[in-house]
Amino acid sequence: MSVPGDSGGPSFTLIDNEWYVIAVTSFGLGDTGDYGEVSFDTRVSVHSDWICSISDSGTVRIDGC
Repeated sequence: MSVPGDSGGPSFTLIDNEWYVIAVTSFGLGDTGDYGEVSFDTRVSVHSDWICSISDSGTVRIDGC
């Protein structure tokens, strides 16, 4: 679940002893973070081509691109 201010924050997973960002918090349906409230994340892999194109622009370098 998420609360106001969480948008844009990462969701991580551990794969082969290395941490990866797998999603970014989009929004939630509640303001308190109580049990049962719903939140929504945006999957990073769906947007990996765009993310890597920004990384390759020379301004920002993202590992894994």
